[in-house]
Amino acid sequence: MPVFDSNCFYIIQCLALVFLAAPCVLFAGGMLICGLMWCGLRITRAMHLRLLGLPRCGRCRYWATVQCPLYGRNTPSDFCSRGERWRD
Repeated sequence: MPVFDSNCFYIIQCLALVFLAAPCVLFAGGMLICGLMWCGLRITRAMHLRLLGLPRCGRCRYWATVQCPLYGRNTPSDFCSRGERWRD
C-alpha cells in the first residue's frame, strides 16, 4: 500500500473516531450521570420527608373530616398538610 493511501486511511479513521465514537461515548456518559442524579434526588427527597417526621394523612386528627384542607383528594398514605397527629 502506498504511503498516500495509508495516510488517507489513517485520516478517515481519525475523523470517524472524532465525529462518531467520541460523541457516542460522551452521550452515554451524560445519560449515565443524569440517571444517577435522578435516582439520588429521589432517594434524598424520600429520606428528607421521613426525617422531618411528617405524619401521614391517615394518622392526622383531621383525616376524613371537613376541616382537612385536602378533604376528598387525599389517601391515608399521603403526607398530611396540617401535620397534627392524632392524640390518644
